[in-house]
Amino acid sequence: MGYINQGKKTEQRKTFNLRISWEDDEGNKIVKRFFTKNHVIRELGISYISITRMLRGELVHKYKQYSIEAIKEKAQLGIVEQLYE
Repeated sequence: MGYINQGKKTEQRKTFNLRISWEDDEGNKIVKRFFTKNHVIRELGISYISITRMLRGELVHKYKQYSIEAIKEKAQLGIVEQLYE
């Protein structure tokens, strides 16, 4: 139930592993959580190598507007919080 099949591997969707924040064109700060690096690639188009480098603390000039953090946060709690807001 908590898995999505994509080819040979499955992608678990029970724990958020990455938090990315950036500012949009109007100056609003956006914070979004992602399950995997592949999830980030699909949503934002940041390359896998760039994500890895940014997690190590290296500066990637092409994606300098993004701030990436490694987290461990249960997805079920986040979904419940979003429903009550």
